[in-house]
Amino acid sequence: MFLDELLSANLWFLTLQAATPLLVVAIGVYLPLRAGILNIGSEGVMLLGCFVTVLVAAKTGGNVVAATLAGAFGGALACAAFALLAISLSANFIVVGIGINLVVAGLTATATVALFGTAGTISTPELRALPNWSVPGLEAVPWIGDVISGQTPLTYLSWVIAPFFATWLANTRTGLTVRMTGSRPDITDAMKRPAARTRWFALVVGGAMIGLGSAQLALAAAPQFSPNMTSGRGFIALALALVSGSRPMVLLPLAIVFAAFDILGINLQIVGLATELSSVLPYIIIVLLLLTQPLYKRFRSATEKAEGKQWSCAEQ
Repeated sequence: MFLDELLSANLWFLTLQAATPLLVVAIGVYLPLRAGILNIGSEGVMLLGCFVTVLVAAKTGGNVVAATLAGAFGGALACAAFALLAISLSANFIVVGIGINLVVAGLTATATVALFGTAGTISTPELRALPNWSVPGLEAVPWIGDVISGQTPLTYLSWVIAPFFATWLANTRTGLTVRMTGSRPDITDAMKRPAARTRWFALVVGGAMIGLGSAQLALAAAPQFSPNMTSGRGFIALALALVSGSRPMVLLPLAIVFAAFDILGINLQIVGLATELSSVLPYIIIVLLLLTQPLYKRFRSATEKAEGKQWSCAEQ
């Protein structure tokens, strides 16, 4: 039964759906990370994006386009506040990030009561889910059609954004400036490309990406907002960005791996796995992924030393 569940088309359909917010938010965190800013406030930014998305959707009669754009704007606005405090006013960015998480959690809870008259979940008849797009010609393909076809526009967009982002970061002048700002800001300042301006750009654009991921989370399956609905996904996206290191292309497979274990853990409850164990399963995977990077660096360093010794012996 476990193998049948693992190969289920429905499991992988839900996995791709759940991987989308993780991937898009991870890209939004990765961009300022390469510019030298660790966005600890990603959880709060994501929660604000979810709230603004649902608020605009409810007030516009379920207009998902306006709601998605509003979510992106909300994420960009939150990260602009982060940039103002951490970059322009030179506040400690870790303290600022933690502050954003706490302030947004309280602000959204208060606004939920003030605007919707409830302290719990917002789920009104005006809310509509993101449309599911069928891929022509793919629906008839067994299993693959059931997994890939019928996803939301943001899911398909994320599959375009991920390789485009990696290519842009590696092969364009602006991408080089972002990377140099993270490693040698003195050089970018000397080249009249101020590090502060580049970090502002990275944070605001990254915030818009976090907001897009939030829109997917809020409107994909069951359109709603609830306090703490992000459930640590902002921190998970941060962990994915850290694990990826200098390889942004691995963000997509990393997001899929985490989402797969998340969905699998939920489904395994049906076959009798304890709820506590199934809910902690994806986080165990994240810890293991975080451990792989230092282990890989240690292995690579040992290998290079061994090769260096062999080369020295060969020269003698």
